[in-house]
Amino acid sequence: MSIPFVDIFSGISDMTGHLIELYRVRRDGSFFEQQQFMAHLREEEAAQAHKRSLERDALVASQSTDQIEAATKSDLDKQIASAGLEIAVSRIIRSDEINHQNSVFRYEVDKTRSLIESATAGGTRPAFLIAPFYHDHLSDNDNDHGPHSFRVAIRRSWKSKGWHNDVGLLDGLISRPLRNTDTDLMVIQQDLHDLPVILAYGEVQDSTRVWASLSAWNVAFHDGTPAIHVNLPPMYIEPGDEDSGVTSRLAFEDALGDRIALVAGTLAEWFHVVNHGRSPQLHKLAAAQDGFGRRHLAFSTLAAFEVALQKATVSEFAARVEQMTTCLDVGMSEPARDMAVAAYELISSSAEELYRADRPRLRSLSAGLASLGRADLADSTRELLEKRARKEVMDFFALGDSIAEA
Repeated sequence: MSIPFVDIFSGISDMTGHLIELYRVRRDGSFFEQQQFMAHLREEEAAQAHKRSLERDALVASQSTDQIEAATKSDLDKQIASAGLEIAVSRIIRSDEINHQNSVFRYEVDKTRSLIESATAGGTRPAFLIAPFYHDHLSDNDNDHGPHSFRVAIRRSWKSKGWHNDVGLLDGLISRPLRNTDTDLMVIQQDLHDLPVILAYGEVQDSTRVWASLSAWNVAFHDGTPAIHVNLPPMYIEPGDEDSGVTSRLAFEDALGDRIALVAGTLAEWFHVVNHGRSPQLHKLAAAQDGFGRRHLAFSTLAAFEVALQKATVSEFAARVEQMTTCLDVGMSEPARDMAVAAYELISSSAEELYRADRPRLRSLSAGLASLGRADLADSTRELLEKRARKEVMDFFALGDSIAEA
């Protein structure tokens, strides 16, 4: 260890004093006095050296104590930090174990999200998830690992519909019934909060009554809107004899699958109308006897276009023409006439609206007005369409508005 600065400065000070005294004795004293002084000087130097040694040892000891204390404190801090890390890791592992035990998904959340993102084709269509139904007379273990009722019927019913491509079907991604119904729904929605999802699930009460439900989010509204929940009326499983029991059970499951497929199709149609302005098709594809009936499906689509207008997915003219066409498809003449007149007034009063409207919808409006008994407005619409066509030709050849009007 290097000599502390205090030893060096003390030695220099003592040496200076002794040299001055020695110079005085050599100048003024006798030889005996000089020898006596030298002996005294050596004794003094020895005493000073011993004193400096003691001071140095004390200083070194003090420094060693500080270092030991610092090292001890550092080791203690490391032990505390290590213990805290072990506790945090244990909590994380325990939390993961609990989440895994209670998870409704077959895979961990990141894998689940990746599969859903792929099924939705980048969010351009909803994902359709099917959960096994919960049986209230079974234990949680039997519900989780027993036969899962209705999934096959719901999946097969959906695949048989003309609108099955409106969603990305992911049956099997949810591995157990939603036995913690509200909590499970909340967890699923939190994990998939930013993805368009339609979820079918349900409960079987006393092996007799079936309650089916659907929940959907990011389907038709802005982000942050609560999920849409649809609770279907209960369906009763009729007891059958040994000969007809299996047949009646299959017929019941098929009917349940058709009902869920129709509601899921309605939610999917809302998604495509609201987010992409797609022309409605569910009311054309659904059979007249399906669930709510074609008119109810068409009426639902009318409301979807109002939401699309709020989101600026479609223009008002496009919305009114689509609403008119949908009403005509199911024989609702009065609302169809109202929508047709509203669309005509938009393009007849504004050249900007006229030139912005697409030609196929202009032709649809003209045909619709004619079928609704408004031949005068149908003729005016055709004239507006011809006027627009002339202007487009003039603009293409840069011939000017005056020639177009002539």
